[in-house]
Amino acid sequence: MTDLPRTYLESQLSDWWGIHGRDLPWNETDDPYAIWISEIILQQTRVETGLKYYQDFLAKWPTMRHLAEATEDEVLRAWQGLGYYSRARNLHRSAKILVSDHQAQLPRSSSELQKLPGIGPYTSAAIASFAYGEKSIALDGNIHRVLSRVFYVAIDLTKSKERRALEKLGRDLIHQDSALWNRSLMEIGSSICQPRSTDCEICPLSSICQAFAKKDTLKYPIKKKRITVRERYLDFLLVRDNECLLIEKRGSEGIWKSLYQLPLIEQEKPETEPKATSSWNDIGDTLSIQLLHQEIRQLTHQSLRIRIYGTEMLTGPLKSSSYIIHPIESLDQLAFPISLRQFLELQGLI
Repeated sequence: MTDLPRTYLESQLSDWWGIHGRDLPWNETDDPYAIWISEIILQQTRVETGLKYYQDFLAKWPTMRHLAEATEDEVLRAWQGLGYYSRARNLHRSAKILVSDHQAQLPRSSSELQKLPGIGPYTSAAIASFAYGEKSIALDGNIHRVLSRVFYVAIDLTKSKERRALEKLGRDLIHQDSALWNRSLMEIGSSICQPRSTDCEICPLSSICQAFAKKDTLKYPIKKKRITVRERYLDFLLVRDNECLLIEKRGSEGIWKSLYQLPLIEQEKPETEPKATSSWNDIGDTLSIQLLHQEIRQLTHQSLRIRIYGTEMLTGPLKSSSYIIHPIESLDQLAFPISLRQFLELQGLI
């Protein structure tokens, strides 16, 4: 598609990156463990948010062995606020596998990396490229958009054949430095070649971009259909017992897997408002309640309508062993969904 030699393109890209590349810690390291941590954190997370989590995570667990020795609750506690907690659980599981079976070393190829929990085509390509120099293209949303426009093609990344075709087109641009190409393409997609606007005059790839040549830069990629959002209605109950708080641990399915929460009832419709503690199964006492807090929390596929009620201290016995009477002084050691954690902080309980 271009007569420009790859060496020239890579030199141009290197000059551009030297000026415009962001000074981020994961761009300055070749430590596979640190790169892996950064890639998992940055899935579904903005750079500005992920930076502090990355720094705190490595300060707490500086090596693979440190992470493998942590408990799942400790890892989930460190992940609070990032969401998509399966990332944290898979990270922890992978660390244990790597320490047990691979001398605490990440595989060097993208194909082997994909055998680990939570590592798919994009993440494996990114780690292999940044840590080991594998000639691979990490097709995230930004790179998909840039390459779709550079080559003027409609590619559906959910279809393996089309994904492989775009990966090959991208690899064919690389002369030697795949990490430079991946980082630059991500940055171009983030700052220049955006979903609804482009600044082609300053783009280092405009000389080979077919969409720019055709003056049709926003045609690709094809817009996806809007996601259907499910509404959920969650009513929590704050119950104190002297210097303790009544909590429960979520199961291993659905959102917030294995996190702690206040006693919960979930309704399909918002019409029914709880009137007393007896609305919560197995609490025991029937006491009056008052609304303390309400908010709407938006997730990718769900809209959570959250209400938190408070009541007096219970006097009767609990009817369920799933509830935990936990000391308030050590609540900070537990991982809660961010909405509940922020509420507990406002109440002075954490």
